[in-house]
Amino acid sequence: MSIGQVRAPGRTAWIVVAVVCGLFAVLVVLFVARALGLWGSAADDGKPVVIDDGNLDVALHVPVALRIDTAIVDTSPKDEDCRILRYELGEELTLESFSPGCESEDSPSMPRNGRHGEYRSIDDVAEPSDPATVRTGVGEAVVFEQRYEEHTNFSRHWDEAVAIVDLDDPADPDFQMLVVRSDKGALSRDELTEIVTGLTSGGCEIDPTCSTPVTLAAVGQGCQLPDMATSPASPCGL
Repeated sequence: MSIGQVRAPGRTAWIVVAVVCGLFAVLVVLFVARALGLWGSAADDGKPVVIDDGNLDVALHVPVALRIDTAIVDTSPKDEDCRILRYELGEELTLESFSPGCESEDSPSMPRNGRHGEYRSIDDVAEPSDPATVRTGVGEAVVFEQRYEEHTNFSRHWDEAVAIVDLDDPADPDFQMLVVRSDKGALSRDELTEIVTGLTSGGCEIDPTCSTPVTLAAVGQGCQLPDMATSPASPCGL
């Protein structure tokens, strides 16, 4: 080959280029499918979370990034007959229940500015979107979406996936109706439905893979759990 001539790429080089391009295309397709919910789910690489505190007995499978960071069992400051139970898994998922002593609004208001609704039945929801009944391992549930709004310096809104579960065998009769909510639409309706339909009871007795640090044996009044995944010794006395 004389000086100045450029050698054309050989067959091996073209094969390498084709393989690399093919792998890149596959990764793009998988990424798009995941984003559209066509591949993978909330339960993929998830973990079991068990709540067994004498008030609530449920086990659920959630994305591995979620953990219980707040647990509240308290009475309403407005009504001592109204007992409230709430578990927050980060800012993505909330489980809560309201006792029969909590009065329902005659005309339910739209969820806004930190108030996502106090529900014991679908009748308590102002404007539920596409409610559907599903069966879970702990009772029948109604899954729907609701519009949640925040009006501060500027206005924003989200479509939140919500489920109201009628527990077949509640640990505490005051907390028969369990609300499972994806706050600010962090999880899609399909993802929330998958979590809800996977609800079971019995805790670690039925799930030997669950770990004690995420099992609540007792919950204090309004106690805060900074990191249940790494701090079994918490302000709740666990």
